Amino acid sequence: MSFVKDYMSRDFKIIRGDFSPQNAMALLTESSFGVIENADQQAICVVTISEIKAAIAQRKTDLMHDLPDKYILQVGQDVEMQAVVDSPLLTTLVETNALVTNGANDIVGVLTKAEIQQFVNGGKSHEKGVTLEANLNGNLGGAELAGDFRPLMAYYICRECRYRNTLDAEQVEVINGTTNLPSCQNPDPAVQPHVLKRSR
Repeated sequence: MSFVKDYMSRDFKIIRGDFSPQNAMALLTESSFGVIENADQQAICVVTISEIKAAIAQRKTDLMHDLPDKYILQVGQDVEMQAVVDSPLLTTLVETNALVTNGANDIVGVLTKAEIQQFVNGGKSHEKGVTLEANLNGNLGGAELAGDFRPLMAYYICRECRYRNTLDAEQVEVINGTTNLPSCQNPDPAVQPHVLKRSR
């Protein structure tokens, strides 16, 4: 069996959301990916050095607000790669990269489209046996599993309150295909109920 940790890239840096694009660029000179975190140390975006260069060229100043909307995908390092390939969120992974977490929910790597393709092209897809996702998801929600066993999940940052919403594949399709967006999941009673807001 092949696991996410066998294919993930460890070439990333954590970047504070209040950093300027110039500061982020300095951190990424020797890394392929930057993981931008908010004040609560939640990952809100995965960026490449080319995206940071574009932000500088466009004179952007705020990493948390000025970068294009992106889904945040996360998956546990001990999830089988076949479970990732079989996930209904796989098409979303083609458009972005997934963060990889360990048992403490710390970010330990990035899983890219190229690495998924490497797994599929290597002939290891559709191995015999029950995948972790098929085995456990019927009884436990993915968010209840330990970070290293959590199946592929999608998150989206509300541009009004900055809350990180958890989305299933159907909700991802709704956000992609319509202006009738779902309600933001922010549980803070001090925040007025509102529709999930995109940047544009």
